[in-house]
Amino acid sequence: MPTISIIIPVYNVETFLRTCLDSIVNQTYIEKEIILVNDGSSDDSGAICDEYSSRYPFVKVIHKTNNGPSAARNLGIEVATGKWIIFVDADDLWADNRCLEKLYAYAVSFNLDIVRFEYLAVNEQLEPLSSSIYDKKGISDCILDNYSMVKYAIASEWFTVLFLIRRDILSDIRFKEDKNFLEDCDFYCRIFASAPLRCGYLNERLYIYRKRKSSITATYKIKNLKDAFELCDVFYEASIKILDENLKRLYIYYSVMMYYWTLQTLAAQPYFFKRISIIKELRLDALHARILDRIDEAGVKNKYRIFIMPVPDIGVRLLHIKDKFRSWFA
Repeated sequence: MPTISIIIPVYNVETFLRTCLDSIVNQTYIEKEIILVNDGSSDDSGAICDEYSSRYPFVKVIHKTNNGPSAARNLGIEVATGKWIIFVDADDLWADNRCLEKLYAYAVSFNLDIVRFEYLAVNEQLEPLSSSIYDKKGISDCILDNYSMVKYAIASEWFTVLFLIRRDILSDIRFKEDKNFLEDCDFYCRIFASAPLRCGYLNERLYIYRKRKSSITATYKIKNLKDAFELCDVFYEASIKILDENLKRLYIYYSVMMYYWTLQTLAAQPYFFKRISIIKELRLDALHARILDRIDEAGVKNKYRIFIMPVPDIGVRLLHIKDKFRSWFA
């Protein structure tokens, strides 16, 4: 029986898929299964999945009609048999062939429920891009509570692929299948609100994240804005169930700041000149009223309040000119 199930949604990635799969099948950790969910690809991705399945007995393939990565990951969770689950995107890869071995050893050594690790961003040719500088030494090699995991280890980077998860902590938590943008944030937000967990942070760049111009996260869509604004209520509703006061306050803070961060996107091109219709379509006036009810409890700083407090259109216009008059908002 496999100990780790690796779930990979596959959709029209024939150019990158072999590199991804080679980095996983060659892992030194052998108690694994790879679940490839071919999400209705129209290129040769499905045939490549079948090829690897015929070559490696631990590779399973599911072919389905296209319904997005969230539905594909949920299907992978349902058929997974491993004690642990990890997600990989089909255009990415792992840094070396000992990544699974390192993660599993770390999880077992501290008897953890979930482990977070780091990534290296590269372009489509695998050339390194400017990488984030992490100062997280104080949270390595110890057991973290949910609050420390969310605030210091995740630090607002909720990437689906940066966690090794004990499968039984998921219970009935699944990805929301109508979301294709920030679905990772929504998913992990609910996991860390569900119960106290034994969390760990491995400060190594084990994952190679290929930034592609055509990816979902790089595409401007009104639906992306909708998904982002909806997280305001996801965080707040999750906070109601949390007993840990530190984590509760952090979630309420995020429920307000998600509004500010998404308002920044609305203030940029190509959305700004369509802002009136977008504000109406997404019913931001109603969301804004809920945000104002939470803002004091969230402890948001004044430098953000000046953009959050006005009605959405005024907030967007202030953010639009912010860079031109930066000294005004210092």
